[in-house]
Amino acid sequence: MNPVIEKDTDRIIADAGDLLEELRGRTVLVTGPYGMLASYLVFTMIRMNEMSPDRPVRILAAGRSEEKLRARFGSYADRPWFTFLKKDL
Repeated sequence: MNPVIEKDTDRIIADAGDLLEELRGRTVLVTGPYGMLASYLVFTMIRMNEMSPDRPVRILAAGRSEEKLRARFGSYADRPWFTFLKKDL
């Protein structure tokens, strides 16, 4: 993960910790995951999963291009809690 994004997501988690804790162990569908705001949401959930892997947030990333998704999220797209859904919504 890019160091700037990692620092940003750590701050987001610190500032919204209680709210984000409600996502633990749940499944979240994100559409348009390679856009700026949606990708920060995905990166925040990825960082949460890295920091506390015992109850991961399951990420469903719905988009048209798996190549764009892999370019944005790299090897995180291969984690068991990360699923790409090819959809044109």
